Amino acid sequence: MSISETTQTLPCLDGGTFALHQTTAGARAPGLVVISSVYGVTDDLRAMMARFAAHGFHVAAPEMFSRTGSPGALGQSDAERTAARGRLEGFDFAAGLADVQISMEALRARADCTGAVAVLGYCFGGEFAYLAAAQLGAVAAAAFHGVGIGKHLDQAERITVPMSLHFGAEDRFVPLDEVAAIEAAFRAKPYVEIYRYPGAKHGFAQGDVPAYDAQATRLAEERTLAMLARL
Repeated sequence: MSISETTQTLPCLDGGTFALHQTTAGARAPGLVVISSVYGVTDDLRAMMARFAAHGFHVAAPEMFSRTGSPGALGQSDAERTAARGRLEGFDFAAGLADVQISMEALRARADCTGAVAVLGYCFGGEFAYLAAAQLGAVAAAAFHGVGIGKHLDQAERITVPMSLHFGAEDRFVPLDEVAAIEAAFRAKPYVEIYRYPGAKHGFAQGDVPAYDAQATRLAEERTLAMLARL
């Protein structure tokens, strides 16, 4: 199987452009929009995109930080970690959500896409994946150590598609009481799967950060792919 990568430039609704990085195995397939952490579309995220492409998806990751002073991928040096955190200051969430919708539409427009598009988010991206299911017509959503989901539980009733959420039991950014509130909000929705990973910390699914947990990542990806395979 041959995996190929391309980059498409798309217009923002508020002016300017952003890059949409795409990875595909070439066959007709559903789409999967991946929203990165604050570190952007890193080599590690590209490797994850290739894994999902190999399982039969057109995978696309938008550059979510085109409006900031430090667009692009960032590493783990002290300066880059500071720059990554700085991206959140004054971030235009509504504009970012519009970029997600444009990315979904770009995948649907591909002749080799089935038209079904799911959304997966990491950390910062988890909130966007959740809202894509609630507001943007995503056929499914998933999040690995996604932050911000607990702020939108008033929209739980709008989630009518499969969703798979994965949290580290030692995630200092998503405390267990927030995870418990999310579980309670979706208890009556069997198509929403929520998993806790003992010992896992925030960032457990990112191979280039100190908190990386290979076993938890493998299991989270397997569970997500199983959910997506049922679509």
